Amino acid sequence: MCLKFNKKLVTTLLVFMSLFIISSSVLAAPGTSGKWSNRTQTLFVQTGMSSKYVTAYNSGASKWRTKSNFNVSTKTGSITNAFAASTTYDSSAGWDGIAYSTTSSNGIRKSSKIYFNTYYTGRSVYTASILSGIATHETGHGLGLTHTSTVETSSVMFPYTFKSDGKTSARSLSPSSADISVVNKLYPKTSSSKSLEETDDSDTVTLTPSWVVYYENEEELADAADLIIEGTVGEHKNLEYTKDQFYTYTTISDVNVKDIIKGKELNEGGNIEIRQMGGTDGETTVITHDSTILQEGQNVILFLRQLEDGTYSPINQDDSIYLKTKIGDNTTVNALSINKNTKKQETFFNEKNGIVLNNEIISNIETQY
Repeated sequence: MCLKFNKKLVTTLLVFMSLFIISSSVLAAPGTSGKWSNRTQTLFVQTGMSSKYVTAYNSGASKWRTKSNFNVSTKTGSITNAFAASTTYDSSAGWDGIAYSTTSSNGIRKSSKIYFNTYYTGRSVYTASILSGIATHETGHGLGLTHTSTVETSSVMFPYTFKSDGKTSARSLSPSSADISVVNKLYPKTSSSKSLEETDDSDTVTLTPSWVVYYENEEELADAADLIIEGTVGEHKNLEYTKDQFYTYTTISDVNVKDIIKGKELNEGGNIEIRQMGGTDGETTVITHDSTILQEGQNVILFLRQLEDGTYSPINQDDSIYLKTKIGDNTTVNALSINKNTKKQETFFNEKNGIVLNNEIISNIETQY
């Protein structure tokens, strides 16, 4: 089976999307996940980095310092500091920037580390303004903000850097008024730090990436995919990681291929390995709100990117995972997906964005690839 999207259907769906966006302004502000015990912090920028990254981190910190109550300054230093920024190189990742943060059970931030992925950011499309926007985004994660929804592009906390053309900025490059309002509520000027002490408990580390490209619909996602399959999740094979480099934590699972939607060279009935961000080494648990680890027995449709080692990763993680789900009265679906046959139907559903690959869409999967 191959993927083909009816152009009239796509146009109709995009109309529904515009209506959904107009009605979703309530989702404009980012959420929060932890906070520092004090609203004055220093971001230590790794000594010896390229000047363009130093400039970007200085600019990103400045945007929060000058507009919000969070007084973050920058200073050259080591990545071993509690709040620090550096670079890494990872060709297997779909992100150009990432932060990982450790937070106590009482919500007090212990540490945040921020990285540019130079596999992407070394390219000419990453101008000084784009790099500044990524630094601002990841610094926002460092001080406690989560991503906005995918319908809100005016926030610097929008999860993606570029639109699907790979060169047009997808997010605001500076904090919006909604972003600033959330930060100021986290860090009121009159707050006392007396009760804001860390607890000494087991660590959970949260990863918050800046994805390189935003795919606006399943047609764009399908064009970007090396492989699209329907399959059943098997067991977790193992965890790969480099100790204390938490963005490297990767859970590998087997998926049995039931049907090939795109990627003719793969045999149906065989197994492939799927790599997802996050996992636990027995001491530290690494999670990301953008990657929900697949569980054994789940029936899925996956839009996949092939990695250099021959394994596969869902494009933008949860953006590309559709679970077979019975759509009931309490299931929140995107307006894109609503039709008279959607309710009470067992179909493939994306829990992140509420999109249903309903029968009307799947019936148009035929000849494009």
